[in-house]
Amino acid sequence: MERIWVKAKASDVRASEWALRIVRYLEGKGINVFVDPVLAYAAKGKVVPESLIQGMDLAIVIGGDGTLLRVVQKSRGNLPPLLGFCIGSMGYLYNYSVEDFKPVLDRVLCEEYKIDEACIGGFSWGSLEGIFLNEVEILGPPGKVIEFKVFVDEEEVYRMRGDGVIVATAVGSTGHALSYGGPIIMDWSLNVLSVVPIAPLSPMARPLVVEGTRKVSIEVFKRPALSALLVIDGQQKIEVESRGRLDAVGCVKKLKIVKVNGRRKLHDRLRLRLIDIFM
Repeated sequence: MERIWVKAKASDVRASEWALRIVRYLEGKGINVFVDPVLAYAAKGKVVPESLIQGMDLAIVIGGDGTLLRVVQKSRGNLPPLLGFCIGSMGYLYNYSVEDFKPVLDRVLCEEYKIDEACIGGFSWGSLEGIFLNEVEILGPPGKVIEFKVFVDEEEVYRMRGDGVIVATAVGSTGHALSYGGPIIMDWSLNVLSVVPIAPLSPMARPLVVEGTRKVSIEVFKRPALSALLVIDGQQKIEVESRGRLDAVGCVKKLKIVKVNGRRKLHDRLRLRLIDIFM
């Protein structure tokens, strides 16, 4: 590897300090290191924004799950292989703790690694199009319900009232979707979507799991006077000014995740997620 990009969680001093250690360590190995614009204030390195990192050999992200999701959104999913180090949070999407960066990077630089792939979904709402690694959500105004229909390949499956609805990838199945009763999908490479109602009025409403090659549509057909929200990966919040329709499909792109021996076990991360313990 010759070109490696590094990003740390913004406004997190500890993350920046660890990122500087990683930058210096890589430079000591003769690697050409690039940094995101925020980290550049401390690292004084060559600056490359998320939108231009596709040509790198590796992207290193230090922080929590939100940091990784921001990178995915800002790059529109056009990423090199990604290596994440968690700090100050559970970091469910990360395989490694930042304290282990030296042995992990040594293995990566010696090409002793494998690549796992995770599906990135695609969505549209009118003229708006985008991608999501975790989920895309429609939320009603606080204290108000929205009425919507759920379609799979244009066939109506059900209609309901509730606080909203989540469409999640396999990766996102352990995010907001899990908190609202959605299923846990262990294999991130699976091209599936979960459709999870948020606080439905009917206790009979249950989540759906749909093959990602099929189109899932959510049609908001009656709502309060206040605007609903379209939320993408928890990073973008867009007011929905009129009745509309969300279309979503699975696996329009794939996120490549670097894996070496000694990673944090998935069942350990899942256990921490379920009992809500942050490290």
